[in-house]
Formats: sequence, C-alpha cells, structure tokens
Amino acid sequence: AQGIGTFAVRLFIEEFTKNFEIRQIGAFTYDSNSASIALLNSLDFKLVENFSEDGIGSSYFELQRLELY
Repeated sequence: AQGIGTFAVRLFIEEFTKNFEIRQIGAFTYDSNSASIALLNSLDFKLVENFSEDGIGSSYFELQRLELY
C-alpha cells in the first residue's frame, strides 16, 4: 500500500503531465530526509547529483519517463 504522500505526488504528476508538455520533473531534497528520498525512489525518480547547500548535504532527482503517468 502506498502512503498519502506517494498518492499525492503521483496524482500531481498525472495531472501535471495531462496539462503541460514537459519532458522531466526535478526534485531537490536534503540527504537527511530519508522519507522524501524513499518517496522519490518509489516513483522512479533517479538521483542526478549530490551536492552541499549551505553546508547541508542535498540531492537532486529527476523523473524523465513521464509517459508512464
């Protein structure tokens, strides 16, 4: 079963891709936010880059296979 966050983000992606011609969606999160990272991974977002923002470990993810939604 998926959580409410996964459901909400999946619904957002579905609606967003219906209304706009986009090729990818990006998401930033802090490395310490394991729930956000797990959600992005469960929705097939791929890690693109790890970096430091104001001394805090951060990550950038992208979803590129939007035809699945």
